[in-house]
Amino acid sequence: DVAEWASRDRKVPRSRVFVWPNAFDPDAIRREAGDVAVPSEPPLRMIAIGRLVEQKAYDVMIEALAIADPDLPEWRLEILGVEGAWKGGWKARMEKMVGRFGLNGKVRLVGHTDRPFEMLAQAHLFLHSARWEPFGNVIVEAMALGIPVIAADCPGAPKEILEADRYGRLVPNEDPEGFAAAIVDLANDPAEREHYAEAGLRRADDYRIDDLLPGMLADIERVTGVEFESVTAGG
Repeated sequence: DVAEWASRDRKVPRSRVFVWPNAFDPDAIRREAGDVAVPSEPPLRMIAIGRLVEQKAYDVMIEALAIADPDLPEWRLEILGVEGAWKGGWKARMEKMVGRFGLNGKVRLVGHTDRPFEMLAQAHLFLHSARWEPFGNVIVEAMALGIPVIAADCPGAPKEILEADRYGRLVPNEDPEGFAAAIVDLANDPAEREHYAEAGLRRADDYRIDDLLPGMLADIERVTGVEFESVTAGG
């Protein structure tokens, strides 16, 4: 989708557009998470990460949880923001929605945290409701920690990362009912969560920087004519 945008809207010749995913060090993500595990006792813990902006569609997520609530076991959702995420009125809007749907005490707006991977590693489900998402780093980060992913099939990379339902559950974009159905399914099916946890771990390894970097540099050389010496993630 980004390649099509670059070619169509930015008028870059398609022959000069190369598609590469963002690259990661899954082992570093796991080290930063530390020695934590998903709790075996209630409540079911769900987590979302991203700026509080229109793009992230938290209104869809909160409405989906309100729809799903009667069919869920005891649960909690933590929404982790980033520095500056409270601008634009979305915090107040989300707080009003939480109150209107009777989800106070179940949905918590955490704001900025210095330990997102530690918190992510203790979740049973990762939720991603974005209306559009050029890539979606947090999806790969969740998979690298073995956290099952439910994501909206929005314009951008989530559908490529998850490959339909192969590596996580993909739901229709801006569809609270569809999102709710997926949450209920996985919340009540530990075996399916385990399936996606294992599949996600394998998928996260496809984005290792040491594997991707040589091809990325080769494409840069093709476009710029600049040759690079042998480069690894460490140097």
